[in-house]
Amino acid sequence: PGTDVAGHNLFRVAGPIQINLLDPETGFFYAGSYLGGKRVLSFGVGYDAQDGYHHSFGDGILDMPLGPGVITAQADVSHWNGGTWVDLPRQSALMGEAGYLINDVKLSPIGRFERRWVDHQTAAVPDETRVGGGLAFWPYGHNINLKAFYTRVIPTNPKPVHDYNQVVVQAQFFLF
Repeated sequence: PGTDVAGHNLFRVAGPIQINLLDPETGFFYAGSYLGGKRVLSFGVGYDAQDGYHHSFGDGILDMPLGPGVITAQADVSHWNGGTWVDLPRQSALMGEAGYLINDVKLSPIGRFERRWVDHQTAAVPDETRVGGGLAFWPYGHNINLKAFYTRVIPTNPKPVHDYNQVVVQAQFFLF
């Protein structure tokens, strides 16, 4: 396994392929939102593997001016399998998120949906659905912003795992 001292693991192989249909995404990761600075429509697939572990994914992102603001949306699908290399059950996930930046008030209402399916669920790792939303305030764009999100987490099996709420409040400051 990956924790063996002087183990003889295979090399890790990883990489994404992405197509940009409008303005390019020039970094290794999606920026999330350019706050109206670009018109982005991108799709990607990728793979990451080492020994028995593998992760494959597909995603898409839209970020472009629309009316008096900016629409940003993304969708992702992923599949993981830890195999015998890492303690990660075989599972798949679907995620979607959409928001709209209202330029005049620098505020973005955002909605989010996630669903995870686990091949052999346990009380510690059940199938679950997450539904939520929040607000992002961008007084100085990505340099200074505030975000508050609420998520309802709904484990589906096995019970007696109960539904619960998650609240995240985040302040981001980038000073240079």
